[in-house]
Amino acid sequence: MHVSLGLLFLFSGLVFAQADHLVFSEVVLTPSDGEYVEITNPTENDIDMSGYYLTDATDGSGNAYYNLPTVSGYWSGSGFDFICRFPNNYSLPAGTSIKISLRDSDSYQGTYGESADLYLDNDMLDAVEGSSTIGAAPTGKLENDYESLILFYWDGSSAVVKDIDYLLWGDNSFAIDKSDV
Repeated sequence: MHVSLGLLFLFSGLVFAQADHLVFSEVVLTPSDGEYVEITNPTENDIDMSGYYLTDATDGSGNAYYNLPTVSGYWSGSGFDFICRFPNNYSLPAGTSIKISLRDSDSYQGTYGESADLYLDNDMLDAVEGSSTIGAAPTGKLENDYESLILFYWDGSSAVVKDIDYLLWGDNSFAIDKSDV
C-alpha cells in the first residue's frame, strides 16, 4: 500500500512539474463537513486569483459555467451547486497550494482541527454581484459517486471563459461538451 501511494505522489509530482497552469491537486469528498479542494500553482510565478472561478454546477439542464459572460444560464440555481469566484487581490504564490473548504469554517475546523486557506461559505464571492451563487444546502456540495469540478478564468469582459482545470468522476452525466460552443 505504501509503495502504491509513493508512486502516486511521485507521478503527481512529475505531472505538476510540467504544468504551466493551476491544477487540482486534491479533492476530498467525505465526510461532507470536511469536503475541500486543493489547488496547486506549479508555475514559477505568483498568480492573481481575482479572475478565477470554481464550480460544480454542470447538471445537464443546459445551464453551464461557460455562459457566465452572457449573465444568464451559467449555473443550475440548486442549493447543492455552486459557482464562485476568488476574492479580489487574492494571490497564489509560485510552487504553493491552497485548500478551499466547501463548507463553513466551523465544519472544516471541527473535522480537521485546523483552518483551511479559504471557505466557500465565508470567503469565496458570488460569480455575479447581487446574485447568490454559492448554494444554500446545509450538507456537502460534491456528490461522492459522480460529479464535475471546474476551475476556470474569466476577465469579466471577454465573450468566453478559459478552462484551467477540469475534473470529472463517476459516469459522464455531468460532463460538458463544448464542441458546439
